[in-house]
Order: sequence, then C-alpha cells, then structure tokens
Amino acid sequence: MMNNHAPLLLFSTFDALELGVLILNGKGEIALWNRWLVKASGRNSDGLIGLPLSIAFPELKNTRVEQAVKLAIEKDQSSFLSQCLNRAPFNLFRLHNNDEVPLRMQQQIQITPLRQFDNEQFCLIQIQDVTASVIREQILQERAAELHRFAYQDGLTGIPNRRYYEEKLAEEWRRAIRQKHPLSVLMIDIDFFKRYNDQLGHQQGDTCLQEIAKALQAALRRPTDIIARYGGEEFIVLLPATPMAGCITIAEQLLDAVRELERPHPDSPHHIATVSIGCATSTPNRDAEASVLIQEADLALYFAKQHGRNQLRDSQS
Repeated sequence: MMNNHAPLLLFSTFDALELGVLILNGKGEIALWNRWLVKASGRNSDGLIGLPLSIAFPELKNTRVEQAVKLAIEKDQSSFLSQCLNRAPFNLFRLHNNDEVPLRMQQQIQITPLRQFDNEQFCLIQIQDVTASVIREQILQERAAELHRFAYQDGLTGIPNRRYYEEKLAEEWRRAIRQKHPLSVLMIDIDFFKRYNDQLGHQQGDTCLQEIAKALQAALRRPTDIIARYGGEEFIVLLPATPMAGCITIAEQLLDAVRELERPHPDSPHHIATVSIGCATSTPNRDAEASVLIQEADLALYFAKQHGRNQLRDSQS
C-alpha cells in the first residue's frame, strides 16, 4: 500500500532515470517531462508542459514517431523504434562537457499506451541514448571493411589480389554453368620485367607495376570485369559472359593501354614497358574445372612470349 511519500518518491525516481521519459495525454500534449530530457534538449519542462508534441518537436511531424504516438493513444498499440531505421528523430544532443561540441543523439524509442485515467488515454515515450552503440557499430564496420581490404587487396598496386580473384572465379564459374554463358580469362605478364628491375632498381620496378596495374584497371570498362595481381609481374583478368571474340578485343585494348604509358624500358627491344597476354574462353559445365581455363590462358601467354612479346595469343589459335 502506498504511503504519503509515494508520489514524491515516484517523481524523484522519474527524474533520476538515465533515459528520456515523457508522458502525453489523450490530445498528444506533454503531461510529464523528466530531468534527463531537460539536459538532452536544453529546454525546461515548464515551457513544454501542455504543448502538443508536434509543437514542442516540429521535426517529428509526419514521422514514424508521430504515427506510433497516434497508434498508442487511439489503438492502444505499443511500438518500438530501433536506431537502425530511426536514428535521431528527436532533436536531442548527448550530454557533454562545456568544451566539447554537442553531438546529435542516436535514439532507441519505446512508445507504450498507458491505462486510462478518468477515461483519458495516456502515452509513455521512453528515449534511450544509443549513440555509443551506434559509434561502436560504425567502428566495427570500418575495421571489418579495412580487414576485408587487406585480405583481398594487393598492397603494392591497390588492385584485388589473387585470393580475391580465385573466389570470384569460383563464383563466376558457377554462375556461367547456371546461365550457360561463356567465361574468359586473360593472363598478362610484363615483358622483360627482370631486366627492368636489374637496370633501374626495385623502386622503379614497383612504380612500373603500379602504373601498369592502374592502366589495365582503367581500360576495363565493364563493372563485371575483374583484374587482380596474380603474382610478381603477372596480372589476371576475369571476363564474365564474354566469348573469345570479345576477349580478344579487350586484350587488344589492354595492350594499347600499357603502350600508351610510354614508360621507357632501357633493356627491351620495344624500348618501352609492354605486356604479353594469353586469352582463353570456356563455356563452363559441371564436369569441367575452372583451373583448366587458367592453364589454357597461361599456355597462350607462353606462346605470346615465345613469338616476340608485346602481343596477345589465344588458346584457340
């Protein structure tokens, strides 16, 4: 049974809560407003009691919060608004020191109908500050993205690495089986790269690798085409839904892209840095393996190098 101090105790508890609590009457007007909200909004409760919620917080007009309040008052229905879809509906700021810039609060909101008093329906709104959780989630996502980048990106050239390529090859191989589309691969090797390193040093060699990787990547115009550093001075390109004719056309564009760099090579018969390319195409089926396609492209690359480099060869010629 409640004693004479109970109302005072309830109000003290109401003000001591570490979350925002406000109560609306059946007209949607603010009936109670706790101290936490005073601090978070910078607005005293005296000027807000009796105001409609939409006047006190005009930013809530036509929002999910306004709809949820209406459901609570008219339909006796509770609502939970997570921070994922409703990150900062109330114009509230995190409690901060005087020397810090105010930070817009990310919020999780529970809206609950209260039983009727004197035939009037009330609505309880609880606002929880989840800014720290949102920031932690963002940091974790950024770290996960960074780890993913380190796992699948070549550290020197910035393009995808062999691991990424092999996963994409397996994925596109399965897709080509389902769709009965051809799949093509280009194996690319920088011509006389060891000589280049011997003549100009490894630092210049690294710069050469970076420039050629960038030129090759820029020359691939379709978003589905994938280039990766395969190892050393070798690159590999995956061309989904591409027959041999299209494969050869793209290979010629890549040859030209590297030539147009006109990067001097002091120990090449072509006098500039060039590449050789091996092309291979297959229409995958469940009885074949993707490794065979790589082997065919590698063999075509071998013939391109045997016939003077700075050219392409395909597995069908």
